[in-house]
Amino acid sequence: MASRGIIGGGGIIIRKTMSGTRGGMGMLEKLALLRAFAGGGIWGLVGLFQLDLVSLYLGGATTIAGRVAYTLAAMGGIGCLPLLFRGR
Repeated sequence: MASRGIIGGGGIIIRKTMSGTRGGMGMLEKLALLRAFAGGGIWGLVGLFQLDLVSLYLGGATTIAGRVAYTLAAMGGIGCLPLLFRGR
């Protein structure tokens, strides 16, 4: 699959797919899905067991590392939005 990323406004990566694709998931979609699963798992642990791994290992949302972790999880969720609207 031939594809390339273009940086759009606000630093958002816009995926531009060239002709000849089969409609499979590209690397950006897989990475976004992995981030979304990780973020969902972390929030699931908070909801079920009150175990906040970000606070435990990275110091919570007040530290730079914690903010990066939460931002990466959010980017994963936003990156999965196009998967909802993909036609078969």
